[in-house]
Amino acid sequence: MTRMTGPATVLCALAILTSALALTGCGGTSGSASSSPQTVTQTAVSQTPPAASAATTSNDTVHLSASSYAVAQSTGSLTVTVSRTPGAATPITIDYDTADGTAMAGTDYTGTTGTLQWAANDSTDKSITIPISAAVAFSGAKAFDIVLSNPSASATLGSPGSASIAISGAASAGVGTLGMADPTLTVQQSSKSVTVSVNRSGGAVGPTTVAYTTTDGTAVAGTDYTKTAGVVAWADGDSAAKSFAVPISNAKPFSGDKTFQVSLSNATSGAMIGNSDTATVTILGSSSGAVGTLQLSAANYSVAQGSGSLTITANRTGGSNGAASVAYSTKNGSAVAGTDFTAASGTLKWADGDTAAKTFSVAVSNATPFTGSRTFSVSLSSPSAGATVSNPASATVAISGSASAPVGSLQLAASSYAVSQGGGSLTVSVSRTGGSNGATSIAYSTTNGTAVAGTDFTGASGTLQWASGETANKSFSIAISNAQPFSGSRSFTVKLSSPGSGAALGTPGQALATITGDAASGSTFWVYHNGTFNWGGDYSFVATANYKDMSGASLSGSYDIAVTVTSAYGGFLPFAGGLVPLWNFDSSPYSYLTFAFKPTVANQSAQVFFVKVGDIPVGVVVNPFSGQYGPKPQVGVWSTYKIPLSDLGVKGTSIYKFAIQDQTGLGHNVFYVDNIGFN
Repeated sequence: MTRMTGPATVLCALAILTSALALTGCGGTSGSASSSPQTVTQTAVSQTPPAASAATTSNDTVHLSASSYAVAQSTGSLTVTVSRTPGAATPITIDYDTADGTAMAGTDYTGTTGTLQWAANDSTDKSITIPISAAVAFSGAKAFDIVLSNPSASATLGSPGSASIAISGAASAGVGTLGMADPTLTVQQSSKSVTVSVNRSGGAVGPTTVAYTTTDGTAVAGTDYTKTAGVVAWADGDSAAKSFAVPISNAKPFSGDKTFQVSLSNATSGAMIGNSDTATVTILGSSSGAVGTLQLSAANYSVAQGSGSLTITANRTGGSNGAASVAYSTKNGSAVAGTDFTAASGTLKWADGDTAAKTFSVAVSNATPFTGSRTFSVSLSSPSAGATVSNPASATVAISGSASAPVGSLQLAASSYAVSQGGGSLTVSVSRTGGSNGATSIAYSTTNGTAVAGTDFTGASGTLQWASGETANKSFSIAISNAQPFSGSRSFTVKLSSPGSGAALGTPGQALATITGDAASGSTFWVYHNGTFNWGGDYSFVATANYKDMSGASLSGSYDIAVTVTSAYGGFLPFAGGLVPLWNFDSSPYSYLTFAFKPTVANQSAQVFFVKVGDIPVGVVVNPFSGQYGPKPQVGVWSTYKIPLSDLGVKGTSIYKFAIQDQTGLGHNVFYVDNIGFN
């Protein structure tokens, strides 16, 4: 091999130093040494380097799409765009990295680093996604940076090459939180539409919007309602609720209820969507039963200033299909909230099928006593879908001042009353004491005890009234019945309640009324009693003894003695006592003759008398059916009669026989006698 020397070698060296193309004779086009010598002509070599190829250079600039970004802490992530301009001939790369500021990686966001790559002829934007954390909510704003660096040799770092990223805290009260005003709504199918309201709370800085849309449940869009979507918007500083309507269709009535949902999404400007992002709308079918009518229990209420509070009652009538609610509130009159009473407002609610009365209380203040009366009002409003408010929808409340002259107290004149069963009636008195300023009233009523209304007495209720300045006692009567005589005593309660116009309920406010039975008491000596003959001696009479009680209605079985009088003196029946002294009337504990009597013909009556043994004529004759000793006899009805022994001429230690005879048809009619005895 011959080694090349001379001018050719120098030219090769120059070519290398100037990065020119390989020269002919400098080792071949392949860059390897030739195996045979080459002849190089000096004039074949250019002394000026050729122009550089366009494919070997680039003017590309790489930069971020913005110099600052904002993201809500609750959003979850932020996407940053990186652009390449203007060329795209060669492949390039650039590095990116995040840097803490007031926002810290690992707490407020996830630190992110990497390299973006573009292929030759690729000019599309590249994205960097940075996770944002809401695990530790904060208020206000925190920031960090995203930085581009280390562009490849054929690229240049443009502007902006870095950006500040601001995170608005989830606990921030800035833009605010958006949510449904009511997560549950109810509407009648016949109501045409339902209004949905969205609240902005916790801040009102800057404008914001939120999207809404409906979603089928058991209610189907196009059949039961119209699918609805849109956006509600707030201006800077605006925190008022916004609303929109969803049309409801009654084209196909149904019974029961159906539901659909309305949802919020895509809040803007850093606003958050709270937990109430969805509302469920219940459509009550127009074929279903009525929801009902809501009203106050009265149009007027009264309360004493010193009473502390007043309870207001609201009722649900005319239906109970579905849940129902109504708002209540108070309004000043001559009585002022904060001085005379405490303002009250709220919502009364009924469940599906619930018709029970609902109540709320209004506190009444005695801090500033006044004289006379002051008033305020209470009212119902805004019934839930399907329900209505009817009269009385409002009421006037009168507060009687505690500094006024006393109205007085109302009370019973006695704490106990006594009356006999045959007394006819009981009169109860009520007194007004301690004041007479203004008109007033009080209610009275009776309550069963061992004595029962309708059997032993006639139940009584009503109201007693006094004019202003009037203090005279008022009274009412209670009818006492002896239609069903009893022995011993029975009782019931008389009660006062609801004193009016500032009056107080005094003591006694109730009393025990005792009725003494007209039937034989426990000290009775019985001749005949419920089928048992208790009197020895002579009982040779024309009579039929039946040893059963008197509880039955049959004429053939519910008596002790059936008497048919056949002659004047032979009808002194039944004789009893014989020749044995019955008792010494001078020391006897008995004062009355009692017996039960049931006639068989109209206007039937009998005479009762005692015959002293061996005496003619007879003793004193008494007609027990004159009304003095018991009720007028009724055909087929048992009645009890009570005759003082003194009216029969019985006295001393003589021996007597008892006699009873028919006076209607010359002794030829049957009558029935039972429970003959003495007490």
